[in-house]
Amino acid sequence: MEPKIGRSIAQGFQTANRSWPGIGFMAVCWITLGLLSLGTLALTGIPWEAFQEAGMTGPANLRQQVEDTQDKALGGIEETADDETGSEDTAVPGTDANQARLDAVTHWISGAWPVVVLWVLVFVAVSLWLQAGQIGYLAKLVNTQQSLLSEFWKTGTRVFLPLLGAWGISLLAFAVLAAVIALLAWIGSLAVLPNWLAVVFAILMVVAGLVGLIWLSARILFWFVAIVVDRVGPVAGIQASLRATAGRVWKVLGLLGVVVMISIGVAITFGIIDTLAGFVGGVGKTVITAVSNILGIVVNLYLGFATSAAFIRFYGDTQATANPSASTVGAAS
Repeated sequence: MEPKIGRSIAQGFQTANRSWPGIGFMAVCWITLGLLSLGTLALTGIPWEAFQEAGMTGPANLRQQVEDTQDKALGGIEETADDETGSEDTAVPGTDANQARLDAVTHWISGAWPVVVLWVLVFVAVSLWLQAGQIGYLAKLVNTQQSLLSEFWKTGTRVFLPLLGAWGISLLAFAVLAAVIALLAWIGSLAVLPNWLAVVFAILMVVAGLVGLIWLSARILFWFVAIVVDRVGPVAGIQASLRATAGRVWKVLGLLGVVVMISIGVAITFGIIDTLAGFVGGVGKTVITAVSNILGIVVNLYLGFATSAAFIRFYGDTQATANPSASTVGAAS
């Protein structure tokens, strides 16, 4: 069966509706990991106050400080300093406080960086493991309508190393791309071009880069899905994604477009809720904001499952089209 956007999206949400145990499992995993990381980092002496808002150095409070200073001046406080001293007195209030916060954070990082790096690596590893488990869990649901939470452990453990390899390849490709962009920028800086021509060249480069990035994203969209459901390595996985999207780039972009529009719609909805909460103020604002944040996490997890299931369905249909005898994909336990 030739893959269809509507069929994939519909089955994605149908599968997500049956995935609440998996959604809950992922939520518990992330919450647990977050608490453990914060608890460990707290032992390193995090300067919590340095990460708080700037207090009286914020724009509104800064304006209040200026007004207070003016009021004192009008009340009879005489300025006896000369012009040079007066210009020094116009320094932005809170500069010393900002520098103190920066120094506190720098001092903390200089001593706690091994712990920070360790937790970054842990987050990457857990993210890959959960992503593999999620794909395996959803592939079962898409094909057999049934799946167990144990699929997270079985699939995540089985394909962790191939996914780690794919992630490493992605990181390397990103580094190479960044180096190429930097090289092109350096070459452009050496060229003697009129300003208007330099601007046109820069715009063309940006547009070409965006078009290329979008095209590449469509071609490798099913890279991780193929690694999990086909039980192949990172290179074979990217080859499978290229085969699945060959001649279907516009259809894949349409699928991505629908997913993006749904995500934007959800983000706008929660943005409106937060804005309305600002008009309420007081305790009502706090309650609405807290409920909105919790609901936003749940909805985003749900959309993540629906999107992954839609991609799995689309990829499965491409496989069935290439090999009509294959009725399912990712049915391995």
